[in-house]
Amino acid sequence: MVRILRQAQHERTRQTGAIPKIVTFLLLLSTPAQTGVFQSITVSSPRATAKQIPNTELTTITYFPKVRVKLADKTDIRAGSLAVTIASNALQQNSNDPLQSAVFKDNVRIKRPHQRAQADEATLDINTNICTLKGNVVIKHIQQRGHKHVPITTRGDKASINLKTHAVALEGTEGTEHERVETTIELGGRDTTTKPPGEK
Repeated sequence: MVRILRQAQHERTRQTGAIPKIVTFLLLLSTPAQTGVFQSITVSSPRATAKQIPNTELTTITYFPKVRVKLADKTDIRAGSLAVTIASNALQQNSNDPLQSAVFKDNVRIKRPHQRAQADEATLDINTNICTLKGNVVIKHIQQRGHKHVPITTRGDKASINLKTHAVALEGTEGTEHERVETTIELGGRDTTTKPPGEK
């Protein structure tokens, strides 16, 4: 079942491409085809606009500014803007796969119980549970009470986080400030920074 608040459906029907200013605009998606992280997605922002993509059955809803997203597993994502592309039949409340893409931009910050991440841009892939980060990526693994995880901070230009398995992969981009991946490991109150062999 897909549930989208009536404000979105009303504006999509009018096809004006603009949603009036409201205190908080919410989009709530919930579908039995998905479990875990994407079982529900709640988006809130001061403003939003809706526009159908020409010659397609897709609609893009852009939220701005100060966007906040909450996923079913309590992942909290904040950004300056979010563009969500959905299948038009999602508004008919019978689509099993309404969300096509979700792209966050402008000071993206992700908060999870054991992890923090930030980047210039982030894309969610609902089919693979992958969050792809681009630009000035910083990922921190937080030490939790009762666990022996070592706090680790990793920096790079690109990264991917599997929101289901928690696996992380990072890479640098040649010619940028983050040409290589850099990791800081906190051991007994001391920071140990690791870089590729041969680099000082």
